[in-house]
Amino acid sequence: MPAGDRAAVVRLTKNISTYNPLRVAVHEYASIGRDVKAAKSLREGLGRIFMGPGWQPRSAAATTAPVSMETAQFSTEAAR
Repeated sequence: MPAGDRAAVVRLTKNISTYNPLRVAVHEYASIGRDVKAAKSLREGLGRIFMGPGWQPRSAAATTAPVSMETAQFSTEAAR
């Protein structure tokens, strides 16, 4: 088989503990529904539906891991 004709490998990101084909097909939609239900605003809920995978609202993005003082000092020294 030529290199360009390889079959795609598709894998699940989380294990599913069922062999029910309907459940396997719709489990991600159920997860999106739970995320929308937990949204704190309409904007966040719509973002969970229409934005790309891994999208976070601005409030969540602002609370990601802060830069430590050691990292900040290292970055400043490297810039000199």
